[in-house]
Amino acid sequence: MDAELDKGGAVSEGVAATASFAIPIRPRPATGEALAGYVARAMLANGYVPPLPLGRWFPRYRSIRESLALLGLDITMTDSPMSWLPTRQRFIAAQDMAPADLNGLRLRWCPYCLAVDGIHRAAWGIKLFAVCPTHRVMLVDCCPDCGRPVQFVWIGVGRCPCGGRLADALATRADDALVWLGYFLENALSNQRNETPACFAIMNTVDWLRLIRYLGSFAADNRPKRPGQLANAHDMAVAGPIFKRCAAVLEDWPRGLHKLLHILRERPDETSLPRGFRQIYWALYQNLAGQQFNFLRLALEEFLSEH
Repeated sequence: MDAELDKGGAVSEGVAATASFAIPIRPRPATGEALAGYVARAMLANGYVPPLPLGRWFPRYRSIRESLALLGLDITMTDSPMSWLPTRQRFIAAQDMAPADLNGLRLRWCPYCLAVDGIHRAAWGIKLFAVCPTHRVMLVDCCPDCGRPVQFVWIGVGRCPCGGRLADALATRADDALVWLGYFLENALSNQRNETPACFAIMNTVDWLRLIRYLGSFAADNRPKRPGQLANAHDMAVAGPIFKRCAAVLEDWPRGLHKLLHILRERPDETSLPRGFRQIYWALYQNLAGQQFNFLRLALEEFLSEH
């Protein structure tokens, strides 16, 4: 007998891995859509009520691809580098991102994108992705009505539990440096390198996230003893400043880094490695030690030779 799902998301007894409970209405996935958003959109179209229990439909003992097949949904979604579900803390991807890189606690969105098509983009699920390059605004994660963060289980609904429309949220304009950083990260996520400068083009998504994590630790008012140790990056109030600081360093490369080094240098008359450089030196030579980050070290050495 075929297994069935009740409207609360529970699976009837006797469900076997080979059973079929395909839903009748099956929308097509959109380009760049988050897997969780696609599944939520399909289930909502079939009468399921939020918040949606994704964990029940995608149990740990069954692969994501198999679960999609049982639901009758598009299994090609697992070919995406962002085919993951937060309830599983795992994903099928080609870019080796870790669950710690992904935001399964809060929704993050561009209100202008949601107003256009209601599609939740996969890139918004990355903790350190903080901007919409298309509409040139910072992403938001709080309801425009109640002001509270919106939990991830409300993905695809378009509303907060209080009833507020997510598309009505106010978004802060992003400057050119922020937009370009978001654009480069989106390109890496989709395995494209259009208009990405040659020194950055060798980096994949994981490399970009490492770069943002470490370079985003430094600023005139932020000199960490342990760069890269971030907490609560699922919160835009934390992720936004990290993203902005990294964008400032990469702006007009390598002038952005040189500007930061001028600020970090405590004593212009020092002939050895300035004390203010010790943390960033460690970050560039140890934390970002791969060949794909050679352009960072070359820029640092150029600065030291000139000053």
